[in-house]
Amino acid sequence: MKSTTTKELEEKARGRLTKHNKIVMCGRYCYYAHRIMSEQFPKEYLSIIHDKMDKTKTSIPRLRVKSKSIVGTNLGLSLTGMLTHGHKAGGFGHFSLPFVHMGSQFTITSLAKCLRDLEDPQMDMYGDLLYESGISRNPLTNALLDTFIYSKYQGYKDDFISHGSSKSQNVDFKLLPTHFLLQWDNAASDNKNRYVFIFLSLLTALGVFITIEVGFLPVGHTHEDIDGTYGRMSSNLKIKDIYSLPEMMDT
Repeated sequence: MKSTTTKELEEKARGRLTKHNKIVMCGRYCYYAHRIMSEQFPKEYLSIIHDKMDKTKTSIPRLRVKSKSIVGTNLGLSLTGMLTHGHKAGGFGHFSLPFVHMGSQFTITSLAKCLRDLEDPQMDMYGDLLYESGISRNPLTNALLDTFIYSKYQGYKDDFISHGSSKSQNVDFKLLPTHFLLQWDNAASDNKNRYVFIFLSLLTALGVFITIEVGFLPVGHTHEDIDGTYGRMSSNLKIKDIYSLPEMMDT
């Protein structure tokens, strides 16, 4: 609009801008509707927004006063967050180290782990073993429980992926909602690729979900509620010195 030379061209550019903003808001309102559906009808809808935090904010050590002696020695941790509107605690976070491949493999693994935790009733049933002093399940406990749950439920595998099965109602297992509403940004290497969509297709083919709807906001307009969460976390990280991964996770 600033580069236009005539009033007519300026009005034409302004019209294109108005149309563009309306398209962006349509995408946002669609996501907001999905959030409300997930919160109001949790047995039918599951809405998840899945995104990564800027890893420069989660690298360790993270000091309030920068020291020249540690410049270039930071370990670049990456935090992937998920907001699960109306389900469980409302959010999950997965940390990964720099040598972990962060493409579609990590996206699929992270999403599968999130869904696994949402359907796992054991997460809320083991008291101090899982949540001692407010600390969530450690990796060893997690591995043991995964083995226990697999051995306990392996005979009901077909029933877990069949909604409404009479046998599945008799076991202590939480079925996922029937409709999955997933929100991502536009990173092709992580989200918009054949491998991720093959995984989503597999979830419907196995009957884990009846429908899966994936939303992408227009390029340059992908900041949403999860980024606001990251902003609050970033502010909290600025007021303390953090030297290790456990300290970063605890913060």
